Amino acid sequence: MSAETDTSLVPESEVSQDSICETLAAWADTTKPCWQHILEIEMETDSNLKSDVYLIPMAEIPATSGTEMTEGVLGEAEGKELTVEALSGEVTHLTVLAPHTVAHVKQMLEACLGIPAVLQKIILDSVELPDEAVVAGGSVTLLKSDPPIITSEDFLRSMAEVHGWERKDVFRRWHSFDTYRQFPATKMQTLQWAMGHKGMRNVPLTAENVLGCFDVWLGLNHKEGTHPDSFRAHVNEVVAFLQHCCYSPSLLVAYDEPYLHDDDAEFVFFFAGRLRSDLQTFVVHSFLLNCWM
Repeated sequence: MSAETDTSLVPESEVSQDSICETLAAWADTTKPCWQHILEIEMETDSNLKSDVYLIPMAEIPATSGTEMTEGVLGEAEGKELTVEALSGEVTHLTVLAPHTVAHVKQMLEACLGIPAVLQKIILDSVELPDEAVVAGGSVTLLKSDPPIITSEDFLRSMAEVHGWERKDVFRRWHSFDTYRQFPATKMQTLQWAMGHKGMRNVPLTAENVLGCFDVWLGLNHKEGTHPDSFRAHVNEVVAFLQHCCYSPSLLVAYDEPYLHDDDAEFVFFFAGRLRSDLQTFVVHSFLLNCWM
C-alpha cells in the first residue's frame, strides 16, 4: 500500500474513546524509529520529542444542538408549513412555529431525524441559509455535512479549562518556555495567557499540512522536505485514523517558526478534533520538539 493511501490504523468497527487515546499514544511511540531524520536536527544537541494525548469532555466548543424551545414559544404563533427533502430522497414535513428561523428548523429536524443541528445545512435555491435566516415556508433541501474545524480560540479555551495539568504535560511545558513563569494558579490566568496565541496557525489535518509542519523544524538544519517514505506512510496512517474518529480534525501550530531562546529552540503543535461518537468531546494529540543551542 502506498504512503498516500495507507490507512492501517483505521479500525473496521467503531472505536472506544480509550482505544483512540491508546492508538494515538502507541503511534507516537512505535513510529519513533521513523522520526530519526527529525530527531537528528541539532543545534548543540539532537532534538527531543515529547507527545501526549488528552480527551476533553464537554469542551468549550460550540454546542452541537440549538437551545431547546420552550412550550410558550411553541404555542404563540401561527406555524409555517415546510417541506424538507434530503439528498437520499427522504421527505420530512414540518410545521415551523415562531421564530421561524433556520436554527429553529434544525432543532426540529434533530428531534425527528436524530441528526445533530451542527451537522445540518439547509439549502434554498443552491444557497446555504444561515441559522438566523427566516424561513417563509415552501420547500428546502437538507444536507448532512461535517462541522467546521474547531477555532483556535475554542481550542485554547478548552485547554485552559482542563484541571490539573502536570509538569510533564506538553501544554504546561509550553507555558513554561513561552513565559519563563510558574504555571497559572487559576483557569482565568491560564486562559489569559493562552489567548495570546489565538492567532496560531489552524488548518485542516492533512498529511501535506503535517509534513509541512515538520518541515519548519527541519529548516533549522536546512533539511526541509527530506521525509523518508516510511515516515510519510506513518503520517498518512495517523491522519486517516483521526479523520475516521473525528469530525473535521485540525492541525494547530503555536509558532510560525521554532521558538528560539538563548539556550534552546522549541516547537509546539497539536492534532485536535471533535469525536464522531461524542460531538461535545474532542481529542488532542500534543507534540513538543526541542533542542539545546
